[in-house]
Amino acid sequence: MKASDNPKFRNRILKLAKKHATGTPAQLAIKLAVCERTVNNIIADMRAEGVDIPYCRKLKSYTLD
Repeated sequence: MKASDNPKFRNRILKLAKKHATGTPAQLAIKLAVCERTVNNIIADMRAEGVDIPYCRKLKSYTLD
């Protein structure tokens, strides 16, 4: 199973995004213990599946409302 298919990573990202606490993609990669490219792939997969998860430059976090 590739990391982007792992529900553990997706759930953690969603929880952090709801709190506006993901940090930058690099910071999120550290929190998840994966590389930044994996974070980008997970976010891209989630977006392709219809999850609206924008990145807010002001908050420096992915967000969910």
